Amino acid sequence: MLKLTLDLDKLDIQSLNMFPLLYINLHAYKIEDPLLKIFKGFYRLTWAKNTLLFNYASNTLRAFLDSDVHIILLKGEVLTTLYYEDPGLQLMGDIDILVRPEQAQTAVDIFLEQGWKPITKIDFLLEHGDLYFTHYSKFPILSGLYTGFALASIKKF
Repeated sequence: MLKLTLDLDKLDIQSLNMFPLLYINLHAYKIEDPLLKIFKGFYRLTWAKNTLLFNYASNTLRAFLDSDVHIILLKGEVLTTLYYEDPGLQLMGDIDILVRPEQAQTAVDIFLEQGWKPITKIDFLLEHGDLYFTHYSKFPILSGLYTGFALASIKKF
């Protein structure tokens, strides 16, 4: 048994985000402990949230892939799909997309065609290098499109 006093109310989000990995590793070694149920709950919640995020963002990602806009997925989704191979292991609040600066206007058009609503003026993208969108499918999703570094970030809030 793990000898640990765990006060969930005092843990920061980074610590809570480790629970899915703890669950998988402890479960793999057949370690029995009452805390395993808590870790499993976080794993299942992470799996559900990430699966929903991928599903709701998939139409927009597919539209990018069907267009001439070249994208590169970054950070959490790359780790989740290529390394973890399990959407329950790493909580993601966003899907980050790298686009070429010269394709920023086309990327904006794709967001608009997919039902995204700009929160800031589209001219703001050209002046300041970022633009934020929101989309409501089943739950609200926030997206930012960046030039310079040209990063499009889909975040749920």
